[in-house]
Amino acid sequence: MKILAIDDKPADLKLLSQEIKKVYPDAEVQAFSEIEKVWKEVENTDFNVFFCCLDTYGFELAEHVRKIYPACNIIIAADTMEYMADAMKIHVSGYIQKPVSKDAICYPDTYQRQVYFCFHEKRVQFASVRHNV
Repeated sequence: MKILAIDDKPADLKLLSQEIKKVYPDAEVQAFSEIEKVWKEVENTDFNVFFCCLDTYGFELAEHVRKIYPACNIIIAADTMEYMADAMKIHVSGYIQKPVSKDAICYPDTYQRQVYFCFHEKRVQFASVRHNV
């Protein structure tokens, strides 16, 4: 499984990456703090899960990911819960409040729990479905 993570705050990105690896130790995690680099990565790489902080470009990037990878799990990590309704409009798989934790990553909602259990029980082969926009 391949996971992309972006956060414009280096300390938050480091914590997010560490907590993801606790939940998905066999996953390949690519972490980005610069929006330009992640735009290129999204265009050129297949991945299964996308963790995105809510900065200036957070929703725009999440919407872009949803268009290219409709089956991708998108998890929003935010400082507050005030944008949850907006996040649900773009059909995110989860919304977690910072600081992130292993427990929050494991259980943001039912769909993500299913992904977690299938991955750890090795019942499912993960695949992303890419749509060219």
